Amino acid sequence: MTRKNRSVVQFGRAQCLLAALFAAALALLALGMAAPASAQAAEVTDPIVIEDATQPYQGDGWAWTSAGSSGTLTLTNANIHIPANTARSAVVVPDGATIHLVGENTITLDAASSEELYFAGIEAQGDLSITGDASASLEIIANGNLSWGIGCEGDLTIGAVELNVAATTVDAPNNLGSEGIVASGDVVINADATVATVGSEYGLRTEGSLNITDAGLVKFGVENTVFNGSALYVQGETMIADVSDEVVIEGSRAIFQGMAAISNSELTAHVNTIDGAITANGGLEIVDRSRVSVASEGIVMDVTGSMLVENADLRSEGIGTRSMALRMNGDLTIADATVTALGDDAESTVGINIIPNQTVSGIEDRGTLTLRGNPSLTAEGTQFAIAFWAFEEQWSNDPVILDPTIGALEGGMLSYAENDFGGKDFVSVWTYAADDLTLTDEIALEGASQRVVFGMESALVFVTDEGQPATGLETVRATAADGTEYEAVEWLDGSHAGYYRFPRALPDGTYTVEASEGLRAASTTVTIGELPSTVAALELCPSNRFSDVDTAQWYHESIDWAILNGILQGVGDTGRMEPDGAITRAQLATMLWNAEGNPTSQEDIPFTDVTEDDWFAQAVAWAYAEGLFEGYGDTGLFGPDDVLSREQAAIVMMRWEEQRGQDVTGRADLSSFSDESALSDWAHESMAWAVAAGVINGVEQPDGTTALAPQDDCSRAQLATIMMRIFNGAPVTPDA
Repeated sequence: MTRKNRSVVQFGRAQCLLAALFAAALALLALGMAAPASAQAAEVTDPIVIEDATQPYQGDGWAWTSAGSSGTLTLTNANIHIPANTARSAVVVPDGATIHLVGENTITLDAASSEELYFAGIEAQGDLSITGDASASLEIIANGNLSWGIGCEGDLTIGAVELNVAATTVDAPNNLGSEGIVASGDVVINADATVATVGSEYGLRTEGSLNITDAGLVKFGVENTVFNGSALYVQGETMIADVSDEVVIEGSRAIFQGMAAISNSELTAHVNTIDGAITANGGLEIVDRSRVSVASEGIVMDVTGSMLVENADLRSEGIGTRSMALRMNGDLTIADATVTALGDDAESTVGINIIPNQTVSGIEDRGTLTLRGNPSLTAEGTQFAIAFWAFEEQWSNDPVILDPTIGALEGGMLSYAENDFGGKDFVSVWTYAADDLTLTDEIALEGASQRVVFGMESALVFVTDEGQPATGLETVRATAADGTEYEAVEWLDGSHAGYYRFPRALPDGTYTVEASEGLRAASTTVTIGELPSTVAALELCPSNRFSDVDTAQWYHESIDWAILNGILQGVGDTGRMEPDGAITRAQLATMLWNAEGNPTSQEDIPFTDVTEDDWFAQAVAWAYAEGLFEGYGDTGLFGPDDVLSREQAAIVMMRWEEQRGQDVTGRADLSSFSDESALSDWAHESMAWAVAAGVINGVEQPDGTTALAPQDDCSRAQLATIMMRIFNGAPVTPDA
């Protein structure tokens, strides 16, 4: 914190002696008189500046007690009122000081001239602790231009006191961007402290962390401002835990740049702001019986990183015509919790809406949405209560490819995975009409119209009672618990997805929905609520888009899996997958890089045959940095187009599993394979691991034996199968 050179009020030993004598005289006069009903405030009009921490200082209502290089400033019913143009903070204490409060205290810093800026009610030149006796309080009013209620150059700790800080008032001339509390270090509010801090730009701003634990009522606010300020701004991590009253955000938003966690506490934020009323850029956790209520005219909650709501209650309410209840850029998990998103305005489209890059609606999600345990999810909106879309950005005549995995629509257990690997822009979706939707142990669909869209291993499932234009003749069936079959015969081609509709509404109950022969479909369980609804399910086959993929072959499932997870994307723009083609070193590095989410490597590319412009450059740089690949000795060559044998692929996959923290100590007896002797000595360990882990089972030979085929080229399909087995934990076919 910078300051201009200013005059300093000195308090010498003679002044201290006079003050002591005067106090003694007052005490003598008071002998024999009854005690007053309450202590009279001590008026202070000069700044209290502790220039030498080793010396004692004293004045009416205050005293400095030295403790080495720092000490304690005790304020006892002090009324400190610093007039305008004094050009000094009201109270200045050194690093490590404690301000101890006794009784009721006030600090008022009147407006300075426009040439004198950055004064504070309390200026701490390092760490500061504020403590007090029972019922002690301090009110700070800082009226200066760019003034601070408390300015702390280190850590700030507020203990068991009542503290009210206002760095903005309606009568402050030229009140420019004042801040209630500003700290360079960490801020701790604990021990039943009650704190209210408000500014015209920031209520509280800290460059460190914020910890509010075992506190009482804590308020952060902004008022009387033309600035795009924040009631609360925390650069580091935030912990709010075991607050006995509540934490309140008023006037403007709260910004958490680091991870924020709310545990066993109540937080309320009702503000008018376009940006996120709660903006969490490092992830957010709301857990352990916490209750959070947020309302705003714009984005209500804006979260980057993961968000967990567990054993808690979250209410997010949009009150404007362009509101968004929750915008996610990460993974969202709701477990044993209640989440409510509402739109009160008649023109609002608020609810819960998982759509990428939209300006309107409830939830915008770019990660994973998971509901587990016994959650309750309620949403309202005039257009959609919940919309969770699935489409490719560039729509074509090909069927839409959805992401895995949603799971059975029963028991309130829903999960969503967005696949954004390899440049694809995939998003999956539920869509419900505007009436209430409640997800509990049993699915209840209420309203005049429901439509459910979600992916299940690339499946589309709809629940709808609305007729739609129809084309096509393919069929799917829904079988009720009593064995009754219902058949859908109409193909509906929407703007972003194709689906089936049954010609009549289905009775209430649980159905198993399967596609007819020729349409590969996973069995899907759907529970229909009280109102008439229709159900359809279709599993789309992503391999169908590639002309050279034979869906009758052993590799069909693993190729589908690799496409849906963004690990394989085909060969250039040829429309071919080349499943039987030999995999190259560059291709395998890219597949692993895709599986890891395309991480950025800080390593320079050390190979002369790999340039920054190569399509595989980032993948090779990452794979080399992680120790998955090495070059060819001291040649400086990587050999990106060199084909990998099966034993070479095995050692790379073993390195990858080890790099991911998996157990690679298992070893299998390879003597049962007809060609064990063909293994290179250096490949024996990795192949024994691969067989023990079940990721390589061998290749069936014409004579009925099973071979490792270690010297054979490893195909793209074989590698996709190996990776799928690693992720799924079980072998699928005997052909890899």
